[in-house]
Amino acid sequence: MREFDNALCRQVRSLPELLRQQYADLEPKTRSALTTPEIFSIQRIVSTGCGDSHAAAMATRYTFEKLTGLPTEVVPAIELARYYDERQLGFAPNNPLVIAISNSGGIARVGEAVQRVVQHGGFALGVTGNKDSLLGRSASRIVHLETPPFESAPGARSYLVSVLLLLLLAIRFGEVRGRYTMDQAMAYRDDILVQAAK
Repeated sequence: MREFDNALCRQVRSLPELLRQQYADLEPKTRSALTTPEIFSIQRIVSTGCGDSHAAAMATRYTFEKLTGLPTEVVPAIELARYYDERQLGFAPNNPLVIAISNSGGIARVGEAVQRVVQHGGFALGVTGNKDSLLGRSASRIVHLETPPFESAPGARSYLVSVLLLLLLAIRFGEVRGRYTMDQAMAYRDDILVQAAK
């Protein structure tokens, strides 16, 4: 098995433990990311990011729609920063909710997208490990990621953490909006941990 011992393989083997550890950190953070009135005010969700963050948003888009009952779209950061129709930003107070994801916080386009969203009346929830980044400073609110460092390899770990965070947000939003009971919401959360144990 030595031929399969490389940085990417080690990163993949670390994922179950990472998922369990990050669940313990992120589950309470997603409960307090937005207030109950803010969650009820959401009329539309837009997720954005680059690279593996964009892929995580794509992977969870339909879960968001199913769990929250809200129309959800995924827009590349450069499109949101430069070309997205301004009439779709700030069409109602704090709408749309834009979830902007950048684990490193160093992607300029994501920060620019957040600045534009807030400037035009949208609400930007930043998801980043760098509170001092352009994204961290520009967002209406942030969820701070604290992913443990690991040797450099393609972003399997950052992708998984982003997917986990997005799933937990979707569960929370649907729970607050009365789409299912608190017990069902906990069952959804428990299922994440069951999958981590496999």
